[in-house]
Amino acid sequence: MSSSWVHGDTNGVVVDENSALHPLDLVRWRAAHEDAALDLSEHDVKVVVFRPGMVYGGSRGTLGAMFAEAHDQGSISYPGSGAQHWGMIHRDDVAEAVLRGLERTQGGERFLLVDGSQHTVREIADAIARVTGASPHARDASDVLKHLGLFGRGLLTSQKLSNERARRDLGWTPRHGSFVDDVDSLNQEWLASRGTPVA
Repeated sequence: MSSSWVHGDTNGVVVDENSALHPLDLVRWRAAHEDAALDLSEHDVKVVVFRPGMVYGGSRGTLGAMFAEAHDQGSISYPGSGAQHWGMIHRDDVAEAVLRGLERTQGGERFLLVDGSQHTVREIADAIARVTGASPHARDASDVLKHLGLFGRGLLTSQKLSNERARRDLGWTPRHGSFVDDVDSLNQEWLASRGTPVA
């Protein structure tokens, strides 16, 4: 399991698995680890590399923390201007892709796992704010970098990513096609995972 962050900032261009890598410092090691893992195929080991985007669903991770802030504090901060794009993928769709990768490939492949939506971070924050009643606000990029360091750099990075190879080669279709469109059910999912009674 690698990360879409090995592609770095895509500068508004949609990239795929054949695109040159420009890994963020936080995940620079992952590109070399992908190659090392795939080298094992020479020893009859079946290796498939997955590069998921920002994983959502439940109460964990970056998106879970955004829901938590919205519910607990009545506000939701988003990194930088919010104009950057995040490649998004639901955790259940990651699991489905991995299963299909084990069942349907010969090994040696790499797959980007994203739901195909291309929402900005501001649109994501606005969707969470709408369903929770929280107030969205920008968090200055310098503050993000000061407090979150290399991870903060990742949150400020903009990516547009293609899932065409996974769709074609794995016969995989994400069941969750858009965080923004599904935000009501995702909020219910978040509440349930926190043990909060859901009406």
